[in-house]
Amino acid sequence: MISASMLGWRRREILEVDQDAIAGKVIRDCLDTRPGDVVVIRGDLMQRDIIQPLDRAVGAAGGHCLVLTGR
Repeated sequence: MISASMLGWRRREILEVDQDAIAGKVIRDCLDTRPGDVVVIRGDLMQRDIIQPLDRAVGAAGGHCLVLTGR
């Protein structure tokens, strides 16, 4: 679990990616999420560094997020 956290942190540092901004664009622009929409996100612990920003972006758009995880 610690190695997964370090991997996500290191990836963000190397790529200088603002995952909250990317998540917001995906949720607003690509999915056109509206208040009351339900967005299903599927992933595992290795993707939690992008799942969390996507979850926040869905909430900011007024939608509800259902996260399905494996492992």
